[in-house]
Amino acid sequence: MKKTIILLLTVITLCAGAQTENSLLWEISGNGLEQSSYVFGTIHMIPKNDYFFTPEMQTAFNACEVLVIEADMFSLSLSEKINLATQMIFPDGKTLKDYMDSVEYVELKQLLADSIGIKEKKFDKKYARIKPFYLMGVFLPEYVGKIKTYEQELFSYSKKNKMDLKALETIEFQMKLAEGLTIERQIEGLSDMEQYRMYLKMVELYKEQNINELREMALEEYKSESELEFLKLFVDDRNHDWIPKIAAMAKEKSSFIAVGALHLPGENGVLELLIKEGYIVKPVK
Repeated sequence: MKKTIILLLTVITLCAGAQTENSLLWEISGNGLEQSSYVFGTIHMIPKNDYFFTPEMQTAFNACEVLVIEADMFSLSLSEKINLATQMIFPDGKTLKDYMDSVEYVELKQLLADSIGIKEKKFDKKYARIKPFYLMGVFLPEYVGKIKTYEQELFSYSKKNKMDLKALETIEFQMKLAEGLTIERQIEGLSDMEQYRMYLKMVELYKEQNINELREMALEEYKSESELEFLKLFVDDRNHDWIPKIAAMAKEKSSFIAVGALHLPGENGVLELLIKEGYIVKPVK
């Protein structure tokens, strides 16, 4: 379970099923739609120099009236942001030190200092109060350098285009899912440096738009019953929940729907579920 955190941060699905053609961008039409909408697979964090958005992607984006993302983190009030930040911190003034053996805690700090460059004093002062799941998002830029997020970039594009913004779920809902990982399992992930190298491999596959190989990579990592069950809740169940919402949004206005790339393929992936509902779904390259 050690690699759980980094893979969830980039949204991995383990659903079975036939392979889908490799593409990040898919047109949705038919089944009563008066205009096409598009599903686009994102990677939530990508090194700045690896970020790309092709002319075909931009053309599809410009043809839409609404940007749909997984959760709207851009419309939060200051009090909502403070509340969310509070939930990312250990309660009652506790830190990672309260959840780890003292020797293990020292070893973790030394490992992070050697591997990522996080100084031990800085870790104690700045990071030890943050729950491990969220620390991974903090440490990743320390490992790979400056990053971009597709959600932020797409939101910026949408403002220029004066597009509406909608979400498939709430941030609170996503955080509850994250809480499904015990602190002990989250801590295991912090000490696994292999997952950072795995992330770089995932970025290369993403740049190739190879969603099938990304999926196969995930299948190699998650095999136990508990891992499969957790990821069913984190990915497959959400896909099923999203389909009627996507259908309603696409029927109302042309929509550019951006979700984690590995929500797309597989029997329980968004693409196959849309096809089962009667939509025509085809890759755009």
